[in-house]
Amino acid sequence: MKYLYHIRLCLKALPINKHETQSLCFSRLLLEKRTLVSKSKFFSSAVKYIDKPDIERSLKDIANKIHNLDTITTADVAHVKHNESGILDPYEEDVSEISSFISPSFNLAAYVNKSHSLQQLVKLGVDLYKVELKKDAAQFILNLDFEKHMKLHLRFLHDIGLPAEEFGKFITKNPFIFKQQLDDLQVRVNYLEAKKFTTDAITRIVTANPVWLNFSTIEIDKRLGFFQRTFILSGDEVRQLVVLRPRIITYDLGRITVSLYAVKGDMGFNEEEAKALLLKKPKLYDISTKALKERFDYVHNIMEISHEQILQQPSVLLFRNFIVKQRHEFLKTLGKAQYDPKTPGYISLDTLIQGSDVDFCTNVAKISIDVFNAYLKTC
Repeated sequence: MKYLYHIRLCLKALPINKHETQSLCFSRLLLEKRTLVSKSKFFSSAVKYIDKPDIERSLKDIANKIHNLDTITTADVAHVKHNESGILDPYEEDVSEISSFISPSFNLAAYVNKSHSLQQLVKLGVDLYKVELKKDAAQFILNLDFEKHMKLHLRFLHDIGLPAEEFGKFITKNPFIFKQQLDDLQVRVNYLEAKKFTTDAITRIVTANPVWLNFSTIEIDKRLGFFQRTFILSGDEVRQLVVLRPRIITYDLGRITVSLYAVKGDMGFNEEEAKALLLKKPKLYDISTKALKERFDYVHNIMEISHEQILQQPSVLLFRNFIVKQRHEFLKTLGKAQYDPKTPGYISLDTLIQGSDVDFCTNVAKISIDVFNAYLKTC
């Protein structure tokens, strides 16, 4: 195998511009139709054939490109320095209208003074800080014109019964209502009317769950069908559920399924009882499944509350465990932890959890709040 030889060849000076020349030195491969072969022990095949004329042409092309380049002269540099303002020189042009680049996360309050639309939203009671927390919402709102993009939507909301004093809360929770076409919004209201929801019920749905109107009629119909099939609900029961807790219809249906499995499989309620819990306290199905099971475990296994009592007063499962535990243990020290309706001194689960600690001490434990606070320090 022949070796590849490198010979340094210094070419004649090539003209770079009209005034100056520069000697350029190139590495030239003197090959007379030789084969370039890798000397690596892993490769031994030919890579490329290189002819001497090919190298000559490449060198000429490079020289021509260099010849056509413009050179920055010393005079050019001096001219730029002479006309350039210094960093500390006074600047008289008004730059008050120039603002920094708007990054994906920014403060809407900084634009209120210059945005008529934001000023109107503030007057309506919109919490701009909460709007910013929603992905892409701040940028979207900034690009809207109040007269062109918002006014008609607000009139629509007023026409379907949303009070003007609720506009602020509604937009704070659902700024993307302005993305929806007015015709689509009307179709979604017409759908509810066709499903025999009253005007008051529709107002309640929209007020309690502002994002409802972002869902198409097809999507809402699928979700209502899911609850009707899963829990074997009648038409009236579906309407009852929607009005009682509109939010659950637009909730993650997968998590509803997981919660139902926990209610039936882990907590021991049967199908009818699971349905009863949904219609009485639907919120039980859209809270943390882990928290729900922990609360049930304490109420049922530690406090010895039966399934029947929980079905009658399911609100006890909506309160955090430590509150129920503190009050139950305190009542035990007083000998007043009586939750059986048939026994003297009966305390209902609802009265156990309702109100502040002061209310609990006054109305349930019948003791001073100072005594309860002293007990908590020992826990």
